[in-house]
Amino acid sequence: MVSAVSDDEKNALSDKTVHVTLKDKSGKVVYEKTVKTHATGVGLAKLSNVSAGEYDLNVTFDGDG
Repeated sequence: MVSAVSDDEKNALSDKTVHVTLKDKSGKVVYEKTVKTHATGVGLAKLSNVSAGEYDLNVTFDGDG
């Protein structure tokens, strides 16, 4: 699934800070990173050293103001 950060008119927002958090079934944070969006409004986070399994993914954008 890919989703982009955009404004009310659906324009992609680049160079915006997005927070990515991955938690296991017990609620323990196994991955946490802050990334910047590209020109398309998409930010990329590479998951390394994360075992296969079920996780809760939380991605947040705090906004500009």
